[in-house]
Amino acid sequence: MEYVFAYGSSRGMLTVVLSTEAIALFKSHDIGADELVRKAAEWALLRGRASGTVTLGLHHEELAAFYWYFYQTQSVDRQPVS
Repeated sequence: MEYVFAYGSSRGMLTVVLSTEAIALFKSHDIGADELVRKAAEWALLRGRASGTVTLGLHHEELAAFYWYFYQTQSVDRQPVS
């Protein structure tokens, strides 16, 4: 499954590729494929990547790095407000 996220000009095309395993992993966190693509693109942009391909698959190191980012941002988002 391939999702394309376009950012900026044609030189700024960012492609996000999701494996079925990555989709299943994040589905267990109630994150669908569309939201996963947006979060992966956000992560890539925050890391300074405005073009190229982000591949979230079992045999790609990007999946582990992205999962860490996801875990950290979910932890912050779900903190109780006092």
